[in-house]
Amino acid sequence: MRRSIAFLFFSALAFGQVKLIAPEEGRRALEQLPPGPSPAVRPTGKQFLLPDGFAGWTAGPRQLFGPYNAATVAGSDAPLLVEYGYTAAERREFRKPGQAVRLDAFRMKDSSGSYGLFTFYRDETWQCGEAAGAQFARRGAELLLRKQEVFVRSADARLSADDLRQLAGQLGVSGGGFLPTLPGYLPGKALLSNSGKYILGPVAFDRLVKKFPPVLIDFDLGAEAELARYGSRDGRPLELLLVSYPTPQMAAAKLKEWKQAPNAPGSDPVSIPSRRVGPLLAFAIHPADTGAADRLLSAVWYESEVTWNERVPKADEAQSWARFLLNVFLLIGVLLLFAVITGLGFGLLRVALQRRYPNRFFDRLEETEIIRLNINYSPKRS
Repeated sequence: MRRSIAFLFFSALAFGQVKLIAPEEGRRALEQLPPGPSPAVRPTGKQFLLPDGFAGWTAGPRQLFGPYNAATVAGSDAPLLVEYGYTAAERREFRKPGQAVRLDAFRMKDSSGSYGLFTFYRDETWQCGEAAGAQFARRGAELLLRKQEVFVRSADARLSADDLRQLAGQLGVSGGGFLPTLPGYLPGKALLSNSGKYILGPVAFDRLVKKFPPVLIDFDLGAEAELARYGSRDGRPLELLLVSYPTPQMAAAKLKEWKQAPNAPGSDPVSIPSRRVGPLLAFAIHPADTGAADRLLSAVWYESEVTWNERVPKADEAQSWARFLLNVFLLIGVLLLFAVITGLGFGLLRVALQRRYPNRFFDRLEETEIIRLNINYSPKRS
């Protein structure tokens, strides 16, 4: 067998059917490929992100982008997409009489990634709402839409409420898990609507938070951040930054490290008012009023829930024995009922088979013959 396989392999080599190349040659060939949609991505059915049509809009050809084509579909925002967990994208144009709209849909690894992108592009100037289990935001003709792990963006999408509802209902989602819990720790008082931004890495952090180097956050430790804006009495909004770490010990060590570190050029993180609450670190970013900053930091609260195994109350022994005996009699009754039912069923089956097929299954002649021993014994009389 081995000789046959070797013979076929070397025969293919001889006739040019198999070509061996060096790893360096293969790498150069990959680098010379032109940028564009990934030819290896050919999803079908529900794996597509955008529908074939919705609310009277007819769809044009699909453009599919694989995990390595983020720069082709997003340009300079490609590092941002990768940071939030980009895996694939789809671009499609939809038309109505006299109208056209181009939608870019991105599949992220989970709902946290799509939610982070949604909050990154949205701010207080956008009008937000919900439709068919999805979140959307609009500002003029700009549109943001997220549902589970899918994020949709368009620069010129004048869609009605019914259009959005039908589009959201037909997105090719596959389940993205739960949304992040960190935004829930933002104080609700004076919070500006739609100002929260969920951050998962240094790229988004560097774009959103000024004069605060991302290296001080150390996202490699599993940190996540939330940035929000709050109104104040003097009309100048306050920025609150929440950073969450896996454990309170890591948060305490990181805060101590920040306070002892020298200031980076163009930044002054040491002078920023801060507070640690459990695994959360809260910062008031460059506040104009230190008193308002302290009040805002004091409103940050973290509460952990600890579940204890509750003691099972001891029942009365008399009730326990009574319940035990009752269960025993119930079991006996069930077994007796089962025996009666199976006995009747077997008897009826035997009678029916005997009437339809006499002497075939039961009471056959060869089985009814009896061997008799005619032994007469009479005791002798004395």
